[in-house]
Amino acid sequence: MRHLRYAQVFVCVVVTLTGGCKNKAPVAKSVVRAVRVHVVQRHEAAQGRRFSGRVTADVSSALSFKVNGQIKSIPVKVGDHVEAGQVIATIDDSDLRLRLKQAQAAHQQAVAQARNAKQGYERAQKLYENRGVSLKDLEAAQAAADAAGAQVSAQRQAIALARSQVSYCSLRAPLAGEVAQVPANVNENVRAGQPVAVVNSGGQNNVEFSVPENLVASIRKGDAASVTFTALGDKRFVANVTEVGVAGGATAYPVKAALRDSPKGLRAGMAAEVTLTAEAVTSRPVASVTVPASAVMEDSGGRFVYIAKASAKGAKLASIERRAVKSGQLVPSGVEILDGLKPGDRVLTAGVRFVEPKMQVRVLGQ
Repeated sequence: MRHLRYAQVFVCVVVTLTGGCKNKAPVAKSVVRAVRVHVVQRHEAAQGRRFSGRVTADVSSALSFKVNGQIKSIPVKVGDHVEAGQVIATIDDSDLRLRLKQAQAAHQQAVAQARNAKQGYERAQKLYENRGVSLKDLEAAQAAADAAGAQVSAQRQAIALARSQVSYCSLRAPLAGEVAQVPANVNENVRAGQPVAVVNSGGQNNVEFSVPENLVASIRKGDAASVTFTALGDKRFVANVTEVGVAGGATAYPVKAALRDSPKGLRAGMAAEVTLTAEAVTSRPVASVTVPASAVMEDSGGRFVYIAKASAKGAKLASIERRAVKSGQLVPSGVEILDGLKPGDRVLTAGVRFVEPKMQVRVLGQ
């Protein structure tokens, strides 16, 4: 009887180990990974090149005195509108007026000497006719009269120069415009040529920006550009290239574009973004699309992306396809794709490290 019980227990254990019991182990199901995608679109911004720049006035004049002196007055302030010929600043002209008076006095003295020399020559000429003086004396009298006349002319020019020096004590606006800067102060001693005020003139504003050396050779005067300003929102304005630098810094060259219409509120110094059209920049292939940098992979076979192809099993299910691409430069919106993608392709941006071709995935969003 005891041996029979042991046999029954052994049979139960064997049945349990071999799965004879009613509680069966669950069968593992295949996991469908979730991914996110980016739908490829063709953007106009990808058809050109973008550069950062600054707004400059059509004519910007740094005004300075032609003479040294102490600033007496500055009747204008930054932001004031000035007309052509309006006084911007004055300096103390006391010393220069004294020099003018000295020149006038010297001129009067020279005139008196010239009058006496002329009379002496006329007397010597009459005496010579009567054989009262020699030819040598006559020639000496004539030379003295000529020298006195030349002195009068020199003093007359000295007066004109002194008057010009006095007139230089008033700094006037060469053109109508707005006062952009006033780097000097009243009672300050300034040198000739030292900027006292900056006046922006002209009704047209420009945008100056730098272009890399590998692109500058393809830019021409007259090329069209679109410009946006950070301070004025997303509205675009049309401009044309007017200047292309022939000498630049280490890796960039200056370029200037003139706005066709200057928007209200635009001021010199504002930040701008300039977009040159693809036709204007042809030194290399132009990217047709851009994708997030996380979507581009690279291995021994080159650079590639994963594409989510729609599956017949459901709108959110897709099949993975590997697509070789030719990439360009890294830009703020991602990586430029020169070849391999077309608008409408769904490129994986999240989960790319855990998928492989022909794998079924679930698309979470785009």
